[in-house]
Amino acid sequence: MAGFEKRLQELKGTLLDGVTAQIGVTVAGISDRLKIILKPGFIWNTVQSNAFDSMLYSRASSYNLCMGCLPGTRQSFLRDICDILDNPDQDAPLCLLTGVAGSGKSAVAHSIAQLYAKQKQLGSAYFFDKTDLANRNPNNLFSTIARNLAYRDPQYKSALWEIVKDSLVLHTSTWPTEQVERFIIEPGKELHPNKPLIIVIDGLDESGDRASREGLLKIISAKIAENALPTHLRFLITTRAENDIIRSLPHDHQVARISMDDVPKETIEKDIERFIQHSLDEYFDFKSSLDNEHCQTLVRHSEQLFLWASSACDTIKGHRGSAGVSPSLRLNRILGASDTDYVHSLDNLYHSVLGQLFTTEADQELFQTVMATVLSVKEPLTLASLCALNRDRETPYIMKSLASLVSGVLDEDRPIRLLHTSFRDFLLDEARSGVFYVYHTSNELSSTSVIV
Repeated sequence: MAGFEKRLQELKGTLLDGVTAQIGVTVAGISDRLKIILKPGFIWNTVQSNAFDSMLYSRASSYNLCMGCLPGTRQSFLRDICDILDNPDQDAPLCLLTGVAGSGKSAVAHSIAQLYAKQKQLGSAYFFDKTDLANRNPNNLFSTIARNLAYRDPQYKSALWEIVKDSLVLHTSTWPTEQVERFIIEPGKELHPNKPLIIVIDGLDESGDRASREGLLKIISAKIAENALPTHLRFLITTRAENDIIRSLPHDHQVARISMDDVPKETIEKDIERFIQHSLDEYFDFKSSLDNEHCQTLVRHSEQLFLWASSACDTIKGHRGSAGVSPSLRLNRILGASDTDYVHSLDNLYHSVLGQLFTTEADQELFQTVMATVLSVKEPLTLASLCALNRDRETPYIMKSLASLVSGVLDEDRPIRLLHTSFRDFLLDEARSGVFYVYHTSNELSSTSVIV
């Protein structure tokens, strides 16, 4: 009996020691947590963070490390853009980069965002995507930029907090005009970085149709004209040269304009050659004369269009069907123009652009009439000459709306040229173009030289 009592006392002691130890651990944990909670600014920062979390934010819209320009390409062009953004004497708060569809604007934007992120000068990067308008749209553009700036700069964060702390309605604002004024301009007065902070906005033309982006364009244009944007913020905006976008933005010293057309043809072809060699390096030996010749042929077929080169490489690698045959056979099919898999993405692009511009049968007929003239002339016409030839008051409006697919339409003295030969082929092939088919008789085609 005595032994049993002794054993019971030992177990009781062990239990009490364990409980005491656990209590000690728990108390220590609580103590550490209290130290954090009672640390100056902790509760304040937590309240601020919770308030900012209720502001609209696009988590999928930032830059991608894998989507910039291939290292070694577009170097001088990237430097030109950086010179504009970095120049302290530059009056323009906005650098507008335009280019036709598929020319590589987004790759340039990703590269610029990556560059300034490394230099700790990136305020925010926002990439529109028409296939993801639910998450990337004008309603959350400036609130996303504001939250990114608040995360980066304590003074800006405090100023933004003072603005939104007493208004739940303002937290969830979806009005670009209100967001620019309250989220960007007002707290931006407290921004005093050593170097300008760069805001990258890519694909403004993909922010919605013309009606849905009208308000966004108006507020951007108005604040630029008023010189109201924070002096320490510099904006890079990329877009196709859509007529409503180009027309809405100021045409003076307040907007620095740069175009993908400014890149010399030889530079583009050299960059595309590097891109093709990098993409297909594991399949071909480009040191051999034969494979190098094939590469040069692909470069010529691209007609300085990166999207064509990218689609062709994807097809050769088997990413667009025909995966059951060798890369060499797929390459030969493209070079022999007997494989059309690589043009599918281009056809989708053409349908997307034209479908937004010409929505009614009457509009489509006007488009077909004007393009029939463009495709029938022996030498490329200027816009002024085309208008004189057609004598239709709708011609300049139709052609200017096509600026993302046709160059020369925003300058009456430049020849009009199509984006790519594939666009001409698309328009002349009813099976591919559908309602946008441009009709020609065989006699008309045989008697004219279509030049793009």
